[in-house]
Amino acid sequence: MIEQVKQLLAEREFKLAAIVDDAFDEMPTATEIRAELWDRFFDDLQESDDNKLSEAYGKQKYDDSDVSDLRRDPIFVDAAWRIRADVPPAAALFGEFSDTQRAKRDRIAPLQHLLVQELGLSCKTFGREGHDDVDNADIIFLDLFLGYVEGEEAILQAIARIKGVIEKRRANPPTVVLLSESALLQELGPRVRDDAELLGCQFRMVSKNQLSDSELLAERLYELAVSYPDSLKLNSFMLSWDRALKESHEKFLRSIRTLDLPDYANMNALILEAEEEPVGDYILDLYDLHLHSILEGDIALITAGKALNEISWADYPPAQFMPSEEADQMMDGALFHNQSRTKTEAAIDNDPKAVRLGDVFVTSPVIIPADGATPARSEQHAYVVLSQACDLKHGGVDTVLLLKGSVQPYERPRLKSSTPRTPIMYVDDQKLSVDWNLLAVETWRIDDIPDKLAAGLERVRRLRTPFALQLQQAFIGRLGRVGTLAALPTRYRAGVRIILRKANNIAELLVEADVEANQAVCLVGRDGDNATREWLLLSDGLLLSFRRALKSVDANEFARTTPSLSVVRDDPAFYRKLKGGLVMRRDAPKGEKPFKGTAYDVIQIFGSRSIQIGSETDRSYHQIIIEVEFP
Repeated sequence: MIEQVKQLLAEREFKLAAIVDDAFDEMPTATEIRAELWDRFFDDLQESDDNKLSEAYGKQKYDDSDVSDLRRDPIFVDAAWRIRADVPPAAALFGEFSDTQRAKRDRIAPLQHLLVQELGLSCKTFGREGHDDVDNADIIFLDLFLGYVEGEEAILQAIARIKGVIEKRRANPPTVVLLSESALLQELGPRVRDDAELLGCQFRMVSKNQLSDSELLAERLYELAVSYPDSLKLNSFMLSWDRALKESHEKFLRSIRTLDLPDYANMNALILEAEEEPVGDYILDLYDLHLHSILEGDIALITAGKALNEISWADYPPAQFMPSEEADQMMDGALFHNQSRTKTEAAIDNDPKAVRLGDVFVTSPVIIPADGATPARSEQHAYVVLSQACDLKHGGVDTVLLLKGSVQPYERPRLKSSTPRTPIMYVDDQKLSVDWNLLAVETWRIDDIPDKLAAGLERVRRLRTPFALQLQQAFIGRLGRVGTLAALPTRYRAGVRIILRKANNIAELLVEADVEANQAVCLVGRDGDNATREWLLLSDGLLLSFRRALKSVDANEFARTTPSLSVVRDDPAFYRKLKGGLVMRRDAPKGEKPFKGTAYDVIQIFGSRSIQIGSETDRSYHQIIIEVEFP
């Protein structure tokens, strides 16, 4: 693995690595020395020590300062540090710091050895201050707590340090690996990434406890280096958005400021009164579309977006284990008007009879008791308004047409179905999905809606018009169709067992994680034929356990097949492909071979658990067997 990574780094022209860690600070600050050490220092000073400190610090200033002033003065700390070899109390004062620094540097030494001796990079080390050379580094290893004492100030210093580098190199930012011994690394790491304005493909987190695992570090570097050219394209796209939003903001405000009260009055008199549409509601949607139109006219942004089309996605990039919460919120925002707008308008209007096309109501969950054949379950329904806006506004209708649906938890898996589905719907902090029943159509008297709301029905969201019309068209039939934004894939947790079929065909368990462990997830989408497509994603922690378990197996125990598992397990591209997700079909009787036809065709996935560990397995199975457990 090391040789492949070394070659890739050379191809990507990675030459200089920088390690930014307080382990390389030459001396502590005044506040980083414990109070009891200061007390002991001043108590132990002899007359000869005082003379040496007075000379190093300045006699007049030393004589005029009391103990509380000296222990806070960085100049005095510097003076004591410089003469610590000649002043025993000073050596004792800084002894704890020196011992701590030595231990910290020892933990980083394996990383330095890997970078320089094995990967052939130049490596420079930096503490918290100065050193412009770090700005030229291709890859930066950054300590999460950039301070002798771990705390908020140390985190802010780390963020400021890396953000300062990024601001000088917006077009070609460095790759960053965040290091820490703290258990808070996974929690605080994303904050450092986001506040420093880095992309996920430019950033990794590694525990300092793992620095002695050279193959793990090499694997992380492989991922970052192989994606670097495409990360620059994505970075350019983000920069284009940043610039376009700022410029569009100015153009948009300049444009809408040209309209004065008479313009709104004319709009109301000539159009909106006839449509019974309030000016404020209408202009909010109009300006939303106007800002969208201005953004669409930004040629540089369009060009940067087109550049993303050049990226080959077939084997890239590795999928995130759990798709970002932001992606879910984006999809929800594409489907629905913002929850705050819907709730605020309803509260201000204070008219429970005022319904609109796309309004979604939900019932309270009802527990259906077990009947002997099926277990108890929770049932909840949704209703979406299909009546046209013009009919509801001024058509004089006294009833409203609605389509009924079944509300499901967002993570619940769903097989292929002919019924339309709203894949995600936030209700406050709860994530749901709705399966709509095209045969379940109801009409409600508008005058009855207040009573329904009082009885527990709740108006929760409003679909944007294209998606409301899509459901309306699905109900009417396929006489016409409304094209809408494709939905992001849904996901649900899964349990897995990864099993090795040994040379003697005996099944050996490598790693295991049940559903509740939250170490594996299935994404559910569709292919070009609208058939269900499922991807199994394994967490970084589970993949790390798998790699270590596989590495610990004697190569003589591997079945002698092509491709050779002893070769595949040392290839960083194999683990990268694993992170990208594994195509699977839960109902495939012979399992799924996600890497069929490639040099990594050693895995077979089954949607059930049937293999007995320690027993003989089918000789036709691949060497690595993954059994998936569904919720």
